[in-house]
Amino acid sequence: MRLPVIMYHRIGDGDRYCVSESDFAGQMSYLFSHGFRSVMPGEQTGGREAASREVIITFDDGHDSDYAVALPLMKKYGFRGVSFVTTGYIGTPGYMTRAMVQSLIAAGFAVHSHTHSHPLLAVVDPVTLRYELSQSRHILTALSGMEVNGLSLPGGSCSKRVIAAANELGYTYVFGSSPFINRVDGPGFYGRMLISSGTSFETFCKIVAPDEWLYARARCAYLARNVIRGVIGAERYHRLWHRHYKRSLPAKVPKRAGSGRDGFPF
Repeated sequence: MRLPVIMYHRIGDGDRYCVSESDFAGQMSYLFSHGFRSVMPGEQTGGREAASREVIITFDDGHDSDYAVALPLMKKYGFRGVSFVTTGYIGTPGYMTRAMVQSLIAAGFAVHSHTHSHPLLAVVDPVTLRYELSQSRHILTALSGMEVNGLSLPGGSCSKRVIAAANELGYTYVFGSSPFINRVDGPGFYGRMLISSGTSFETFCKIVAPDEWLYARARCAYLARNVIRGVIGAERYHRLWHRHYKRSLPAKVPKRAGSGRDGFPF
């Protein structure tokens, strides 16, 4: 069974990573009218016929639009989503407050970790890595009163060391930025397709189909970007990325010092 996992950031006007409210509404309407069912990690129905119309809808960073825009539009169609929250951003301008996070959970969303201060996990030292993963999980568990076992990797930055640390600290599901079609019986690492301001309605339909050729092309482009990361360095690459494409992140919250590299993202 093939499971598409789609990734949003902010719903509204802004940089390339934003999706307009009207486009998002049209996408949710399409999913509903074509019989899709939103599921959480681990809820997939496997071999049943209905499974061919399942999708995981995720949101990164913890923008306030998760609560103010996405939640009411998705409730209209009976959909639930997964909000990956950067805990150091909670309560800052443009991001959810604690009360919003709790309301999102009460409405049926899952809230999981996007680390505490949004670093590139593959290039931080082991102490910082464990702090980022454990601190965010601790805050969200205390806030929600529920098990937090999902992690979204900032910038898709990953390595074997990151996966091992995440598993050791209690994360069962890890979501990256690598575009591939997931299988129900596969490992706990999920590939995702980005939905952005540049995603046409036709492309969105192919993403959730899911269209094998579209994913193959997206995978090739992703691997090409990984080569560029390897040449210029992951940190420099992501500075350029934020400058030109994703300008909606706040000033970094204080982090524990760290450096080093142990492989580049999947």
